[in-house]
Amino acid sequence: MAFTESEFFSHLPGDTPSRAAIRPHAISNSLEKNFHPNGDPKSAYVIFTSVPPETIQRLIHYPHQYIILSKRLFYNEDLRTLIVKMPWRAHITAIEEFKSLIHRNLFHNPARHGLSMLGHTTYEIPPFAKEADDSYAPRRVLEEWPTMVIEVGRSDCLDRLRFEANWWLVRSDGVVRIAIIIVVNHDHPEIVFEMWQRPASQPEHSHALRSLTPQVTKTQEVRISRCGNDTVTVGAPLTIRLEDVLLRAPPGDERGFVFTAEKLEYVAHFVWETQGFIPLSDINLQGE
Repeated sequence: MAFTESEFFSHLPGDTPSRAAIRPHAISNSLEKNFHPNGDPKSAYVIFTSVPPETIQRLIHYPHQYIILSKRLFYNEDLRTLIVKMPWRAHITAIEEFKSLIHRNLFHNPARHGLSMLGHTTYEIPPFAKEADDSYAPRRVLEEWPTMVIEVGRSDCLDRLRFEANWWLVRSDGVVRIAIIIVVNHDHPEIVFEMWQRPASQPEHSHALRSLTPQVTKTQEVRISRCGNDTVTVGAPLTIRLEDVLLRAPPGDERGFVFTAEKLEYVAHFVWETQGFIPLSDINLQGE
């Protein structure tokens, strides 16, 4: 399905800087200047125009050389435009702690042998190239898309995060089964986990539907906030079905991922400690 030019730029903050850049080093240098001394960025996104495809290839294949490892790329070759999602330290904490939950859940699960943990792999599907903050796919299936992606961002960029979840689900024509967004509030201690999916009743490859915009649905939401010294969680658990990620029914004793309130609060507490909302002493370091 095609996305229009206006959709590609949709829901970006009004103060998003835009710069022309042709060479990889110009992009890298510009991004490094977009950080405050404390290590957090000055804007949630940066737009680069006039970017040729060969520049994107160098950024994708030599990220260490251009110091862009923690930035997330979204490129439209037709527009020669690159949108970069910038990383706050709290966002990095959120994705790393949530990934740890998934990895610990897999440790004693036979499903780990059938699941590829692909991280922030760049998926190149012309005219687009896009990174998620984390991604997963069945090991046995060679697809150009993952089956589950995770995106992290600020609460004041929620509509943009939802657009990107929609992009994964719709553009992949149903190959991406789950898009999770982790929404971090920067004004007070609150973190929200949203799961987005396409309804199972939609035919994934129906020619009749290709000209329409398939509907995506928020299937789960967990909201965690801090009230005084108490952590309040609404909507837990967050459940990820293995059949959605592995594209097969789990045999035997294989289980899905069930993230209880306690487990998700563990993630939230580390994010809030990174933000300075709570002291490290308030975190149960025994985890789950």
